Amino acid sequence: MAITKRGSPEAKKLGRNIARLRTASALTQERLAEKAGISTRYVQDLEAGLYEPTIFIADAIRQALSCEWSDLLRGCRN
Repeated sequence: MAITKRGSPEAKKLGRNIARLRTASALTQERLAEKAGISTRYVQDLEAGLYEPTIFIADAIRQALSCEWSDLLRGCRN
């Protein structure tokens, strides 16, 4: 994934997935940011669907959430 246009449908779907998985893992945005090595503001922006992360950041988020790629990318286009 690359950074894309603000508010794209894919970014919004990914943001909802991140928020859903974070909540299911009982993590705050602050704790997810800490575990993934990114800022809390960036987590907020991702969950709001403003951006899509790079593949490296997406992998850090995936690892912090202890989830599979299929869970993180559910409903997102290829």
